[in-house]
Amino acid sequence: DEFDNLRLSGDDVFTAELTGPNPSTTPQGVSISLIEGARYEAVYTLTQSGSYQLDVLVNSVSVITTPYTIVVAQSSLSVSTSTITYVAEDADGVFEPTAGVEYSFTIVSRDENSNVRVNDHDLFSVTVVSTDGFTSVPATVVDGNNGEYTVTFTPTKAGAYGAVIEAYGQDLSVSPVSTVVSPAAASPVDSIIVGSGLQTAVAGEVATFTVSVVDRFGNAMISVSGPNVTVAELTGPSVSPSVHVLVEAANAQGVYTVQYVAKTA
Repeated sequence: DEFDNLRLSGDDVFTAELTGPNPSTTPQGVSISLIEGARYEAVYTLTQSGSYQLDVLVNSVSVITTPYTIVVAQSSLSVSTSTITYVAEDADGVFEPTAGVEYSFTIVSRDENSNVRVNDHDLFSVTVVSTDGFTSVPATVVDGNNGEYTVTFTPTKAGAYGAVIEAYGQDLSVSPVSTVVSPAAASPVDSIIVGSGLQTAVAGEVATFTVSVVDRFGNAMISVSGPNVTVAELTGPSVSPSVHVLVEAANAQGVYTVQYVAKTA
């Protein structure tokens, strides 16, 4: 009471309210119970990190002049709630890297309550390997000092890849990340043309040669298209067009078969 006497009746009504860090958050519930004599215990559980204000009332009157400030830190890393954000996406939101281009994604470190672990400097390791197991791509992880970790890699071989993300010996639930790397633009200087039809042909008969179209990294171009693409063009002594060129679709190795018939010697 006002004379510092302990009130042992146990009929006082204690309440406590916790507010913040989200202004729209309603006060967090605090459970208060009588332990013994005039001692009461307040118990609460907070799942969102940040700064809170604690106010204690007895019989609807605040017993403290200034509310207590409670700072709630994030808990330990949770591999099941940490997330990945793709930085490079196409118009449809699909992550599709191209050979020779640096791509990246972001790991967001979170605790079991999905709080971002700001400034905890977690140790993530990322391994990018082709699904056939023959090609690995070095990946760099940069700590943004804000709970986000940017992973960058530059694939040069086309094909399917998987990125396995680990932290403290555990795989993230969103791992492995899978993607398909497409070939870069066709490189004429690296492509290979072979066949007898490149040197000799008989008027009226079919002549043949093949074109192996690759990009600058040697990846086979299964499909070549675009406004400036000419697969085969034959010019000769005839003023009017007298040559029909047939180009068959590429096989799995990016090899195109070209056939033509020259009617004029």
